[in-house]
Amino acid sequence: MYNPTGSGSSSAILKLGQGPIPKGFKGGNLSTKKFVGHKKGSLLVLNSGKDITCEVGTKKRKVDVVGIEEEVVRDQESNQLDATVQLTDSDVVVVVDTIDATQTLTDGDTLVSANGTFELGFFSPGSSSLKYLAIRYNQILEKTIAWVANRQTGINTSSGCVLRLSGDGILFLHDGRNTTTSIWSSNTTRVAQDPILQMLDSGNLVVRERNDIDSGNYLWQSFDHQGDTSLTGQKLSVNKKTGKRRSLSCWKTPDDPSPGNYTYGIEIIGLPQIVLRNNSAIAYRSGPWNGLQLSGTPSTRSSSFINISFVSNDEEVYLTSHVINSSTLTRLYLSPQGIVQFYIWTGTWYLNVQSHSQTCDRYRTCGSYGMCNDDNLHMCSCLDGFKPRNTREWEIGTRTGGCVRKTELHCPTDGFRQISGVKVPDTKNFWYNSTINLDECKRLCLKNCTCTAYGNLDVRDGGSGCMQWFGDLLDMKSLPKSEQNIFVRLAASELDATDGGNTNSRKTVGNTVGVSNTVGIAVGVSLSAAILIIGLALYAISRRKHQKSGMRAWRLFREDSSWDLMAETIKKTCNQTEVLRSIHIGLLCVQRNPDDRPSMSAVVLMLGSEGQLPQPKQPGFFTERDVGGGDLSTSSEKTLLANDYAITILDPR
Repeated sequence: MYNPTGSGSSSAILKLGQGPIPKGFKGGNLSTKKFVGHKKGSLLVLNSGKDITCEVGTKKRKVDVVGIEEEVVRDQESNQLDATVQLTDSDVVVVVDTIDATQTLTDGDTLVSANGTFELGFFSPGSSSLKYLAIRYNQILEKTIAWVANRQTGINTSSGCVLRLSGDGILFLHDGRNTTTSIWSSNTTRVAQDPILQMLDSGNLVVRERNDIDSGNYLWQSFDHQGDTSLTGQKLSVNKKTGKRRSLSCWKTPDDPSPGNYTYGIEIIGLPQIVLRNNSAIAYRSGPWNGLQLSGTPSTRSSSFINISFVSNDEEVYLTSHVINSSTLTRLYLSPQGIVQFYIWTGTWYLNVQSHSQTCDRYRTCGSYGMCNDDNLHMCSCLDGFKPRNTREWEIGTRTGGCVRKTELHCPTDGFRQISGVKVPDTKNFWYNSTINLDECKRLCLKNCTCTAYGNLDVRDGGSGCMQWFGDLLDMKSLPKSEQNIFVRLAASELDATDGGNTNSRKTVGNTVGVSNTVGIAVGVSLSAAILIIGLALYAISRRKHQKSGMRAWRLFREDSSWDLMAETIKKTCNQTEVLRSIHIGLLCVQRNPDDRPSMSAVVLMLGSEGQLPQPKQPGFFTERDVGGGDLSTSSEKTLLANDYAITILDPR
């Protein structure tokens, strides 16, 4: 609340947005305890068009103010004077959302938006002892800060804080001891005539002419100077002509709002996309807009809850969002650790979406021509027609070196292989045309021997437009639900070989390695995996009393009790670390999805090293009784059929 002194009319109590409090008004007790009738008999006065809304206790009423002198209100429903509700100095709360050049804002004062959602004042974030001019949420329990003016220079609480608006429309922030030197100041695009500072319901703090509410004519606004938070309706943008950017910049710590290492905003080198940077290094990129979403960020697709707009015109490129229900509070937040999080207020801040939280979101995780898939054991795989650049590094899990072609191109006899559901490669070296179709796009790419891939610019309605890549394809991620496809250039011979291999080389193994009675697992495996399963069988052969548990090895591993699989006689004569590592590797070899299983050379490296192993996923073919433990009757048995799973074995040529 705000109780400034200044000139103005004394004919009526102040209504929001109508100038300073009347001269001579005694103000009264502006304690926050007066809000929303927290004190019996207290009265809240809010602007609501021509009406004044009063709240006494828990009863809300619309009334007309008869006058300060009478200190009486008239109930609109009954049109009767109510002498029991009087406007006394100790009971009145006046909510103010503006100040002008004749007034100042000091520590303890606040400007509150007309609907009460946001307030501007001097606050200390976290455990900080310094004060900052900040905007925060006003009506929720967690007074979350949405914007800070003096991010790099806090004010000592003993000095006091003063904010003033000059007649030219510039804001100046001082400490109480030195009003001639500003700690922070705003700027303006032109000299103001009669400026006011207003806290808007959107969370935007604006300097404008008193009689001009057109947002396009604001002299200054906080929405142009983002911190770590973006509010509904706020833009992430780049002005193509001036280069001015609206980007998120994280705090150093929750107690220190000065800029940290991470920034998050739109970049227009290549096709426009959002880029997260750790200082100058790219940590993540969203992919370009494809008509439905940012290519690599499914959470940017509009839904029944939120509308997301991406606009690129001659002036600027921007991304903005609007919630369908305007009363819903949301915020996009960049944490000091560089994680972008979208929150919804549901009585507490609910984390709805967290971007780039997976390994495959890290920039260039799999290098050139590598495809990243978070659901796979090793995540990285080479595109069809490509092989690891460094086989040894690839086998031990270091795959940032990427892939190279198996067969060199022979332009113009090359062809293209379709890759479906993908975050498109980085677009630093690209060309696009929004009017031609995919067939013409293919023809032009095939004709240009430096074109390495092509695809639709817009995936809506079957696809339209054309984009082409030149040079290595970088930073691709598998997104099975995405409509985005690309077509990668391959030598004709490689296309024939790959097509033939896909047709002829897949076989299904119908038998299982016979260790189900020993270890509790029956699974179709390749020969490399069988070696480890035989090892498990040798370790567990004396534990036949546990044959009832078809998933004993898996269950014990999940309970961190794999050592219990061993007979006491074996425990006394073997190396526990080696045994546990062998069991761990064995379970990696019998995972349900063949693509998750390590190759034989990787198994050898795992056995001969002490590095950290990935966590195995559920084994493939098995009969399971209560994976979580405990005794179950045979009625609870769940059987997975053998023909649900297949192992790929490549025949030698």
